[in-house]
Amino acid sequence: MTFEVVQIGDATLIFGDNLAYMRAEKPRIDALIADIPYKMKTSGGGEFRKSRTYLDEIKANGTADGFDIEVFHYAMRLGCNSLVTFYSLDQEPSILRFFHQGLFDKQKPLYFEHQQPIPWQKTNPTPFCNRAYNADVEYIRHGWRAPFKLKQRPLKDMKTWWSNGNGKSEFDHPSVKPILLMRKLVRNASHRGQLVIDPCMGTGSTGVACIQLGRKFIGIEHNRAYFDIAVERLQAAYAEMSGVVA
Repeated sequence: MTFEVVQIGDATLIFGDNLAYMRAEKPRIDALIADIPYKMKTSGGGEFRKSRTYLDEIKANGTADGFDIEVFHYAMRLGCNSLVTFYSLDQEPSILRFFHQGLFDKQKPLYFEHQQPIPWQKTNPTPFCNRAYNADVEYIRHGWRAPFKLKQRPLKDMKTWWSNGNGKSEFDHPSVKPILLMRKLVRNASHRGQLVIDPCMGTGSTGVACIQLGRKFIGIEHNRAYFDIAVERLQAAYAEMSGVVA
């Protein structure tokens, strides 16, 4: 199987299926950071739905279809010692089973010696309908094992919660993550010079943070529009870090 590859400095961008690429190339991974496609309902809403076209966009681009947890299992077999993921409340049971593997079933390998939930409180949450609680908190979890060590960081990085806004932004993606948040996660989950993989790259926020912080990066994306945006963003970030006017 062949994949479209764009190389930008130490960043490798892959257009294609994440698990297929990982199985074919078997990259040696230090850390994984992912904003996985959420499992969520996008139907209903009555009259309110007419003014909330972002739900149609989320459904159309597949970001509400869920995620194959085998991507994480395979990353652990490729040497990943530090893993951060965003996830929806509906995905919490499967995410917790993954993070707790080996703790209760001794027949399975222990994935993580340490883990930390990092709630993200959004100051401008998406106004979902369907008679549900407001989506003003997003769930993040970080797990790690030896030889990775969580180094002492500035207090702002060591806080176990994050409060900031979220918006669609100019990158035409319904859930672009703030670069400041991604920098915090990249700093905490990896060390300078290590390889970070994002199997659900989207428009490339994790990759931009990796370039800015001196990490190697592999980003995989199957949506052509998002992949092209990610290429442009990482090229601009690399040019800026290299002292070249983009």
